[in-house]
Amino acid sequence: MQVPLITQLAAGDREAFAALYDRLGHALDTTAFSLTCSQHEAEDVVHDIFFDLAAFRQGLNSVRDIDAYVFTMSGHAVIRRQRRRKMVSLQ
Repeated sequence: MQVPLITQLAAGDREAFAALYDRLGHALDTTAFSLTCSQHEAEDVVHDIFFDLAAFRQGLNSVRDIDAYVFTMSGHAVIRRQRRRKMVSLQ
């Protein structure tokens, strides 16, 4: 029996992270680019997503749909970056 991808991610399996990136990386980059209008920002957003997935992987066991979860993370990552940029410009 094959172990579900989410279980592998939660265990910190590097091959599972690579498989997820291979499956969703391009679509995430395209989505982030459409939200930021910057390829550099889009790449940073995708990096942030996978960093957060790795850092908080223990919580992934409760995720039912990893694709939806990751795309939701992309929207949140864009919003966080925009807030940070706005705060820096206000200082």
